[in-house]
Amino acid sequence: DELAREGGVDTTSVDLQQQRRQEPRLFWLDQTGALQKLQYGAHGYASNFCLSILDQNFRPNMNEKEAVELVRSCFEQLRVRYILNSP
Repeated sequence: DELAREGGVDTTSVDLQQQRRQEPRLFWLDQTGALQKLQYGAHGYASNFCLSILDQNFRPNMNEKEAVELVRSCFEQLRVRYILNSP
């Protein structure tokens, strides 16, 4: 039932609409139509490097400064490990 509401089927509940406005959410929708809520995400070639950093260091209660630092550490790993950046 929750997935149906998140997919846009149930738009009648004012409480749910207000909650959606107050709380950002991230979802993954695959090619078969399965919808899954995520805490973080990375896509493409960079995901091979970034997901391990996010797995180890992400916390749901991070403040903005900690989140920015986490993203910067992902970018730093890409600078070090990305094949096109080799000397």
